[in-house]
Amino acid sequence: IERFHDQYGTSVEEMETASAAQIADIVRIPFLGIRVVSNNITNGGTYDPKTGEACQEYVYEVVKAYISTRAKR
Repeated sequence: IERFHDQYGTSVEEMETASAAQIADIVRIPFLGIRVVSNNITNGGTYDPKTGEACQEYVYEVVKAYISTRAKR
């Protein structure tokens, strides 16, 4: 993690969503990946449960908007 952060200035690194997106593309199904960072060693932030609640609400709204745009096609 530190090597990527030092070299590219990243705040997070994630690999799981990329492979899921590749599979979805291969089988031609819509894909939406949303990742939430609950802890971050690069900024030393502490966990706040209200952040989790806000993230849940945000993801819910994004999914509703995504479904709405897909339905209009």
